[in-house]
Amino acid sequence: MPYFYTNFFRASLDGTPLFRPLVFDFSEDPSVEAIFDQAMVGPCLMIAPVCRPQTDHRAVYFPQGEWIDFWSNERISGGGWRLVHAPLERIPVFAKAGAVIPRGEWASSVERIPDTLVLEVFPGKKLSGEFYQDDGTSLAYREGDFFHLKMSGECREGKMKLRLEAIHGSRLPQKITFLLRGVEKRNLRIDADFSEGEWLFEDLEY
Repeated sequence: MPYFYTNFFRASLDGTPLFRPLVFDFSEDPSVEAIFDQAMVGPCLMIAPVCRPQTDHRAVYFPQGEWIDFWSNERISGGGWRLVHAPLERIPVFAKAGAVIPRGEWASSVERIPDTLVLEVFPGKKLSGEFYQDDGTSLAYREGDFFHLKMSGECREGKMKLRLEAIHGSRLPQKITFLLRGVEKRNLRIDADFSEGEWLFEDLEY
């Protein structure tokens, strides 16, 4: 929910749609111009649903860059097509390497503001992401009652630096959980008290 909510906030500022064709983000790539059955969900996730009956595989085009399978953590080099497994119960979803995606604890609606912010980090050379939160019900955000966090950083030689910068803050989370995807052949979870500044993770394998 936080990732979607953040991107709806972005849409309210500059009109950037949450769901958009690949050509929106990769206009310099002529291969995406005729692809209509894949889409970006925000700037970080690409979905490739199966649109034909009785099939559990499909061809997926990966634009330039590095991608990470959301379900298996497999790293995929972009710039071409690939046949991927797509069982009925699982839509193919891929994250851009370097994406920092905000997630939250389970909630039945946006009215429940979680105490813990979960940042799902997909390691890449450059890290980036953002998180927006308000009370979920009122128009108080128009008067500045909201929290906006920017994430940036880099991965190099087994080290990951992640910077957290509060652009605007009146609803700071109390706790933070870093979920490092595909690190040390698993998902590495780190829980801490929330604070701004630079976080350094060392001796990582991804």
